[in-house]
Amino acid sequence: MGQRGELFTRRIFAGDGDKTYFFNVKENRYGNLFLNLAESRKKPEGGFQRDSLMIYLEDTEVFKDGFYKALDLLLRENTQSQQIECKTQSGRRSYIFSLHIHRNGNFILITEKRLNSDMDYQHETIRLDSDSQEDFMQAFTAAMRFMENSKKKKVVKLTRAKK
Repeated sequence: MGQRGELFTRRIFAGDGDKTYFFNVKENRYGNLFLNLAESRKKPEGGFQRDSLMIYLEDTEVFKDGFYKALDLLLRENTQSQQIECKTQSGRRSYIFSLHIHRNGNFILITEKRLNSDMDYQHETIRLDSDSQEDFMQAFTAAMRFMENSKKKKVVKLTRAKK
């Protein structure tokens, strides 16, 4: 297990080294797996700004569908900004993929909107620039594969334990 409880971790550098993405698969105290997807970027005045999203195993298909749709639009070099919102089955969390088209470079803002214990929505947003999307996709795919394989191993262990 990693230093912060990671079962799997991957890091990629983007841009001119001023941005780093972290893909950390963790397990909460209830045994639920989740991907903590974080973006760390240098602030102009010094220091770092860190934003992170949480994607639980049961929400991965919803997240992947929206993410792949947004990437497809980005790769097609669509001429207009668009937004895709994907709600999870629980209704406590949704992911918003906002595609932004600019002459200086296209990007996707990925926002996680989650209901907190005060019944207020909290928003966390990371930015994926088009020039980083290939490395991002490889790390994201590796993290998803790890989560899915971990789930299969848990099911096998549970099945064997019941016999």
